[in-house]
Amino acid sequence: PFRHADNLKGLLFKGFNIEVFETVEGELVNGNKIWYKDYAGNFYWSGGFDKDPGSPLIGSDARKPAILSDFGTFIRSSYNDIKRNINTSINYNDLLEAQPEVKLNKGDGIKVGIMDHPIADTDNLFLNPVERLWSGEKVLDRHGTFMAGLIAGYRSDQNLFEGVSSKCSLVSLPLYVNGFLLKGKDLIMNLKSFSEKYKNDRLVINISHSWRDPEKELREFFEEFAEKHLLIASAGEDKELSEDETIQWPASLDNVIAVGSISKEYFDENMNIIISSKVDIIVPNYSFVSYTNSLSTPFSEARGDSCATAITTGLITLLLTGYDKEKINKENILTDLLERKVFRDLNIDAFTRLNLIIPEK
Repeated sequence: PFRHADNLKGLLFKGFNIEVFETVEGELVNGNKIWYKDYAGNFYWSGGFDKDPGSPLIGSDARKPAILSDFGTFIRSSYNDIKRNINTSINYNDLLEAQPEVKLNKGDGIKVGIMDHPIADTDNLFLNPVERLWSGEKVLDRHGTFMAGLIAGYRSDQNLFEGVSSKCSLVSLPLYVNGFLLKGKDLIMNLKSFSEKYKNDRLVINISHSWRDPEKELREFFEEFAEKHLLIASAGEDKELSEDETIQWPASLDNVIAVGSISKEYFDENMNIIISSKVDIIVPNYSFVSYTNSLSTPFSEARGDSCATAITTGLITLLLTGYDKEKINKENILTDLLERKVFRDLNIDAFTRLNLIIPEK
């Protein structure tokens, strides 16, 4: 056994169990040449596994198939969807394939506006308090809280759950008041006050919402707003990403970073899909786990382009810690991500890890 780019299948996450058939000597990696072989003939290298004292590590008669070492398997093994709690700690920052120097800062000093349903009163769940620039009143939908968890989730009492960028500061920018969508003029007024209050801060705004038929005043405002601020918005899923006219608004605007999601099932049937030039980033349509802020069910599971957008926002927030405010724009961010090789090509291998995908232009 040896480690090489063309035979690397994936990575095991902490907490996985594998059935080992035998140990063998192989390529010397970081001072260790002991490799492990499972019953399917796959080889694993590690600095060392923890042996289960209740069962033999080598030569077990049980011929169980090897567990797939991918992101989806990790989530399923970590989350109990019946009790809706987490069995094994989840850290989205660690699961992203990004350079260590990017991940270390965890978004410290960056403000992230969550333009969504109001974030529930969950200050105790996040490392930094959630600022509320205007009131969202009753929280009738926990979508915004779920997205905030993916971006900066942090369970300080149990250390079970951490988002991509846990040290960023969250600002709740509700699109809904008591369950009713804000009128365009009210949203414009609120966003103007938001940008004025934080005019000296490094800002990024996550938009997990789309308007089917935005008012003219709102359209014109967003076109100007996107030139001054870094907006990351959900663009759609699967087939929606192939046609310009089906890209959701405001993700369809030129100055907005448009994020879509593609399911493995859809891609398997449409491997030659041509992605709209309006889409900047794609994330595999995984099921993610985040907060609901419910005492009976503190966590829940969801998938879709909203989750993809939140993961992307979290990763971009990690980059912004090293940016001067004047250099924060869509072009610089996408160039930086390309140079850091964060992106994968859209192919079957992209679905094995928590990767960002860049569509061909």
